[in-house]
Amino acid sequence: MPARKFFIGGISGLRGLPQVMEEFQQIGFDGVKMASESGILLKSVISVDPQAAKAANTKGQVVYGIHATFKDMDVAGDIDHSADKENRSMTVYLEATTLKGAIKDASISINPLSRWTATADSNVTIVGNVNVSQIDAPAGVTINAVADQSGTYKLAGGGTLILKKS
Repeated sequence: MPARKFFIGGISGLRGLPQVMEEFQQIGFDGVKMASESGILLKSVISVDPQAAKAANTKGQVVYGIHATFKDMDVAGDIDHSADKENRSMTVYLEATTLKGAIKDASISINPLSRWTATADSNVTIVGNVNVSQIDAPAGVTINAVADQSGTYKLAGGGTLILKKS
């Protein structure tokens, strides 16, 4: 059973937004107004606490991983799963949300009422159908994505989306 954390309402100006150390985590943000002083919205980390429980070697296995839902929000900050991508997955769900930030080594699901603007080069897997009009990036930014289709697209802001079929 995953650990669960849900935030509803307003929190802002946090020095440290969630760093996820638990192997299986479900996090929900619903209508939250928040900003990160560090520019990191969500980050998975590997615990360095010698007293912490050690996760089993899950390499090559399908595990629940991290599921983060952002609902009814306009939010800015990066999502970074690069430190722990070998052991578990991270899936980010945007529901009626606008996200401005880079995403590193996570999957993303963008519902029809949502939009993502990558602010730096990003590597993602797109879950579900790809609607290129919901994804943007400024000139000089490239989004590399595994998806259900392939192609290279010039985005409205001048960035590039490169889709590779899964």
